[in-house]
Amino acid sequence: MFANCLALAADESWIIVAETGRHRLRRFWLKGTKAGKSETFADLPGFPDNCSKSADGLIWAAIAAPKNPAVEKVHQMPMLLRKIVARLPQAIQPKPHKVAWVMAFDANANVVHDYCWSDGDYSMGTGVCQHGGTVYLSSLSEKSILAFDLPSKR
Repeated sequence: MFANCLALAADESWIIVAETGRHRLRRFWLKGTKAGKSETFADLPGFPDNCSKSADGLIWAAIAAPKNPAVEKVHQMPMLLRKIVARLPQAIQPKPHKVAWVMAFDANANVVHDYCWSDGDYSMGTGVCQHGGTVYLSSLSEKSILAFDLPSKR
């Protein structure tokens, strides 16, 4: 498992970890009757690169790229073949789609927010956090931070 973030529940009973290569968030129980156990918290439509917990308890996940059949095939190859593919010229390597994507879940793993921009203007979101009514997304490939306001609660 490649753990790519940590988001601790408000009551500290569990922690969320992003498993990038498995396209999911995993919950590890720290307290209570489930202590020491883990479960899939959310199966995701892409590669989560980071997560965070907002003040209102939502678990936010930055999805660096959606699933891509060519990339999936490479990830299933033995490590030696993966290394060979990694050494191929960039022009012929499988490439992820350029999107900026964030999702937020409540403590029961229900999707609360799902925002995806696929115009290619901002991509490879690798960090996300919510402060008040604004969500911020960082990227390894961009020179700026994407910020957007959440809809007002009625």
